[in-house]
Amino acid sequence: MEKQSNVGICELCGNEAVLQDSHFIPKAIYKKFSNIKEKGTSLYLMNNGESFPLSTQIKAHKFCSKCEGLFSKNGEQYFIDNALYQRALISEEQYSQKPENERRFKSYQEYIKNNIPYLVRFFIENIGYTTNIIEYIKPALSETEIDSLCYFAISIFWRGSLQWAIKPQYNLPNDVLREMKDYLLQKNKNITTFVIKIDISPPCYYVSGVNFPAKIRDDLYRFSIDSFIFTLEILTRPSSNGEYLLFGFNFPIAKSNFENFKRLFDKSEKKGNVPDELHYLKK
Repeated sequence: MEKQSNVGICELCGNEAVLQDSHFIPKAIYKKFSNIKEKGTSLYLMNNGESFPLSTQIKAHKFCSKCEGLFSKNGEQYFIDNALYQRALISEEQYSQKPENERRFKSYQEYIKNNIPYLVRFFIENIGYTTNIIEYIKPALSETEIDSLCYFAISIFWRGSLQWAIKPQYNLPNDVLREMKDYLLQKNKNITTFVIKIDISPPCYYVSGVNFPAKIRDDLYRFSIDSFIFTLEILTRPSSNGEYLLFGFNFPIAKSNFENFKRLFDKSEKKGNVPDELHYLKK
């Protein structure tokens, strides 16, 4: 019998198996952005100074079907269902310029309120926006919800340490990688070597897109998806206080994330014959 193609060693569990066509950023997130993009526009990927329509997603044969199932069940689906906007936000000026029969709400404030996802609304109501740097706090979510968010964040940061075709990898300390893999494989939930901080962007700094995981400095890594900005902070000494997932509304980080995204896109060389204006960057 002919040996099945794409058999190899799964990069998460280490078992030999048929490797799936695995995505760096979950396939369902690409689909979500495809569903909310404006008619006649395209998803764009920025890489090495170029922006081009995203017809091919970043993927490779890396994980077995069992590990793919862990990613989806333990974090991805929760994040997609509860954190992502159902449609890309437009500015108040753009909303006011819409024909009256196309405005679904009486005011721009009502438009914003009705488009805010559950998790964004939850943290606005429980923490509130501030223009000052605030102390990060443990979210008042259920343990199941905290585990789901943590699992999702760890899975993306860990995937950033792997080699992908058009995404430069970064190196994480061995003790951090070990704890990440144990957490993802559900062998151990005791995290002592790092903390994940999540900032929620206010509508004025909303980015309908993805900033891929990147190394900011030796002890700091960051990525963002839609309103959520995830920061991985490597601890100088192990901590066992159990607070490894913290939330805050940090305007400087949200502003920096928005401006960095806009700067990279404006500077990039545009490829493809589709409209390349990102309307939500008009602030």
